[in-house]
Amino acid sequence: MKVKITSNPAPAHWGDKALVSLTGNDITIHIRDDADRLRSIRKAARQIDNLGIPSVTLSGEWSVIDQVTFVMSFSKARNPGEVTLCDNAERAEAERQVTAMMFTRKLTNDTPEQLSPVGLAQESADWLQSLNGDAVTYRVVSGEQLAAEGWAGIYNVGRGSERPPAMLELDYNPDGDPEAPVAFALVGKGITFDSGGYSLKSSEGMLDMKCDMGGAATVTGALGLAIMQGLNKRV
Repeated sequence: MKVKITSNPAPAHWGDKALVSLTGNDITIHIRDDADRLRSIRKAARQIDNLGIPSVTLSGEWSVIDQVTFVMSFSKARNPGEVTLCDNAERAEAERQVTAMMFTRKLTNDTPEQLSPVGLAQESADWLQSLNGDAVTYRVVSGEQLAAEGWAGIYNVGRGSERPPAMLELDYNPDGDPEAPVAFALVGKGITFDSGGYSLKSSEGMLDMKCDMGGAATVTGALGLAIMQGLNKRV
């Protein structure tokens, strides 16, 4: 089904405040207040998803942020759905942003059973190398090697687990010059399993503890997006 966006109100039979209307195979999102545009798009995307529609195509006038907002609200971690972006001049940038955000979401939502510290580091490095392998080099420091190199904090926090703690050191150097200055440094903490809140958190609160790797996932997604956008600075 096609989804378009308009500032016109919905037909009267849908009600004065209808955010979404359907006509045949077309779905229309009605934005009443442009200042509240993105919130309205998020809400509309969830309404459309709740109708059980598995795939949609965005049509008409959608900006990059409009499209990204819709995709991230229509899709879920367990049920990503299928969204075809607008076939316009901004599609390439929208695809880049969606790719980075989907990777970040997936990594954040992986369970401790699926993702160990070394696995988190390796998956992040593999994805970044897939975007520009010639410009990305890395090493994973793990287990006793952390202690040997003086990374006492990471080592001591994670050494009690059967899965060793790990740190990813990654260098994005598009010029390939080893003497090139580093323009930016990104640091993200990624805890794949944390039992420290067992006696403090409610059952509902425990569900989000798997997202403690969100910091590492976010900086990985941010660098990945910058690489896809053609960043020419060393990070």
